[in-house]
Amino acid sequence: MPKLTKKLPAYSLHKASGQAVMKIGGQSHYLGVHGSEASHQEYDRLCSEYLAAGRSAAVMNSRQSDLTVKLLALAFWKERKTYYVKDGKPTSEKAAWQAVLKKLNRLYGNTAAEEFGPTRLKAVREAWVDQGLSRSVVNRNVRKVVELFRWGVESEIVETETWQKLTAVRGLKKGRTPAREPTPVAPVEMHIVELTMPHLSPVVRDMIRVQLLTGARPGEVCKLRPMDVDRSGEVWVYIPASHKTEHHGRSRKLYLGPEAQAVLRPYLLRGADACCFSAIDSREWFRDVAAGRRVTPPSCGNARGRKNDPRDGARSHMPRPYFDTQTYGKSIRRATKKAWPVPDELREIADTAERRVAIKQWEDRHAWAPNQLRHTRATDVRARYGLEAAQVILGHATADVTQIYAERDDALARRVAKESG
Repeated sequence: MPKLTKKLPAYSLHKASGQAVMKIGGQSHYLGVHGSEASHQEYDRLCSEYLAAGRSAAVMNSRQSDLTVKLLALAFWKERKTYYVKDGKPTSEKAAWQAVLKKLNRLYGNTAAEEFGPTRLKAVREAWVDQGLSRSVVNRNVRKVVELFRWGVESEIVETETWQKLTAVRGLKKGRTPAREPTPVAPVEMHIVELTMPHLSPVVRDMIRVQLLTGARPGEVCKLRPMDVDRSGEVWVYIPASHKTEHHGRSRKLYLGPEAQAVLRPYLLRGADACCFSAIDSREWFRDVAAGRRVTPPSCGNARGRKNDPRDGARSHMPRPYFDTQTYGKSIRRATKKAWPVPDELREIADTAERRVAIKQWEDRHAWAPNQLRHTRATDVRARYGLEAAQVILGHATADVTQIYAERDDALARRVAKESG
């Protein structure tokens, strides 16, 4: 029979004192006279708190001993590590929290939680500034530390006063701090996109066109499936199965006008639940191009796809049948390197370190990301239809918008899509 790993701590007798005892994480919790009704009630109460704390021994034991910042972070992460998961994959918020807790533990892990005040929080903040993080990221990390202690108050392991003191630390102000300012996401110029297009596969080119015509987020284009597109009206409506702000209770619709429909129509012949844009199709297109340029006869050298044949014992490098935001962005990044090759004078720099820096600066200067296409669409719509139309197309309406405004927004978005999408 398998060992039970989720059972509750046992109700036991402490022979030396005659008291009932239960052990949580190796620490004893005394309940009163063994066998008494009061001891059983205390046992039930502690079991309830133990379950409410996510079976965290650190939370329970900290109520009887000094709680360190490291124990607080451990208890918090044990409860929250499964929270930052979406569609079975960790979100970017999970990695952000891990980085914050790692830095906090390294600097003040052994400090008592009650002794962690504004001065120490500012010291952690300065460490992030020295690390080169932007002002907005530093402020966001500070808010996460405050949120950690707020959770401690909620779990009754941190005094309210400790958390309230931390809330007094104000965020860094623009122009009043040595922290660098974040680089705003700018729209990419259309002539830059056109110069990049020849170096992309037809699949990625169409993904870019759909983004430019709808203002979709990169992830929304990657996840687009035939079953998610309502084709009953003159303007098609794409309702993503999941999107960035759904946990705030917001809905998301993307409107596909005639041009977007023409681009998307061939991809809607796939299975209803298959992603329209396939990374495998993109890879096969590049292989076809390479095969067409091949000079060596097929009977000589490696056969097409031989290096990726798992039967040869090599690890297969075949892509997944869909794009994600990373592979989509990497495809564009590779294309920009081909569109703007590094000049020979930079490759001829004698010093290795200096050469690497110069090459990277050149590549970064000419690179652009899929999210910039969304800004390009917003800029165009705002210039032609006004700010409100741009907000509607990009889905920036708040969750508590009244039904009247929602209907007006829907009609406006359909008109914009029909005329320019």
